[in-house]
Amino acid sequence: MDSQALKLRPRETRGDRTRARLVEAALAEFQRHGFERASVARIAEQAGVSRPTFYFHFPAKEDLLRDLQAGLEASLADRVARSRSLRDALDVFVNGVLEAQREVGALVFAEMLRVQTREMPASDPETRPAPVRDALAPWFSEGAAELREGLDRERATHLYLSSIFGYLIGLGSAESAQPREDMHALTSLFLRDAHEGVQP
Repeated sequence: MDSQALKLRPRETRGDRTRARLVEAALAEFQRHGFERASVARIAEQAGVSRPTFYFHFPAKEDLLRDLQAGLEASLADRVARSRSLRDALDVFVNGVLEAQREVGALVFAEMLRVQTREMPASDPETRPAPVRDALAPWFSEGAAELREGLDRERATHLYLSSIFGYLIGLGSAESAQPREDMHALTSLFLRDAHEGVQP
C-alpha cells in the first residue's frame, strides 16, 4: 500500500489557517461529544475564534464534515487511480477507507457518510461529484476479466460503493465487528473467482 498518509485536512482555500484550525477543533469536538451534541461555541473557543468567525467559514456543522471528507476523499482517489488492476484498486480502496475511519473515528466517519448520502440527488446518485467513484469507475470498466460475470460494468462502481458505505454507516462503533474481513467479503462478491473458468 502507498506509504503516503491520507490527507486529513480541509479543502485548500488560499492557505486559510483559521479554517484549518476550525476543522481540527471540530474533529476533536465530534470525537469527544458526537456530532449531534457538538457545540459550535466550544469549537470556536478551541480554535481561538469567535462564533461569527465560525459561521463565516462554516454556515453549519455539516460543512465541517464535508471539508473533512473532501480532504480524505481526494487523497484516497489519488491512491486508487494509481493502482495496477481492478483487484488492486479495490484492495487500495478498502485499506484507505479503514485508515480514514481510524483517523477520524468510527462514529465521525459514519456521520460523514450519512451527510453524503442525504445529499445525493434522489433521481441519479451518480451525478454527484465524487473523486473516489470517478477513480474506481475506469477500473470496473477496464477490468472486465476480473469482474464477476453478469455485472453491468457501468453500474458496478455505484453498486460497490453503496454496499461498502451502507455497511459502514450501519457499523457505527460496533466493537464486535470485523470491518476489514467484512469489506473484503463484500468486495469478493463483485470479483470473478481467481480459479473460475480455469480448465483442469
